[in-house]
Amino acid sequence: MFEANSGYDRGQLARADVQVPEELLNELTSALRAQLSDYVVGNRVGNGLALMMSGRPTPTIPEYARYLLRAAAFLGPERVALLLSSWAAGEPLAYKTCMVLSGISVDEPTSIDGGIHFRVLPKSPDALAEELPLGIDWYIGTMATAGAVKVEIESRDHPVLFKPDDRPDIQTESYGSSRGFFYAEFCEALSLACNSHVS
Repeated sequence: MFEANSGYDRGQLARADVQVPEELLNELTSALRAQLSDYVVGNRVGNGLALMMSGRPTPTIPEYARYLLRAAAFLGPERVALLLSSWAAGEPLAYKTCMVLSGISVDEPTSIDGGIHFRVLPKSPDALAEELPLGIDWYIGTMATAGAVKVEIESRDHPVLFKPDDRPDIQTESYGSSRGFFYAEFCEALSLACNSHVS
């Protein structure tokens, strides 16, 4: 098993291919077909997460199993199992949209409106790497964001799972979603509040 001990390692992990024996994949596929029976038609499942991200929204069960295995490699199998179980029960996808801001400073972590949180990113490259998305270039990301202010905007979207022949419109339970949140206007409002250009 590969352990990511630094930001560079995490970048390598993001590009890794998850390999699983066919026999285990078949077992997982059978278990998924049973657990997600409310969302399966034929050999396909409706994947709302892919629909939210403009991906392939109706993968085959084996394809979905591979997605989950890849997620388990990053998040751990227990967390993925809990997430899948909650989605199968109709729970929404809870996530945060994050931005790094310039032109603003905060002395301590601050929250507004119950769903927007500001805090200063660490300056240590390895500590900072834990804050960055896996796909970002580690060296450039750490150089550009060390000590900057990060804003996290909470959102909840649903449904995460659906029947493939009944594609839904994704519903957002908070204004933090990229579908309804206007980043330029948010930064403009911060600029007015701080009397400084925020971008």
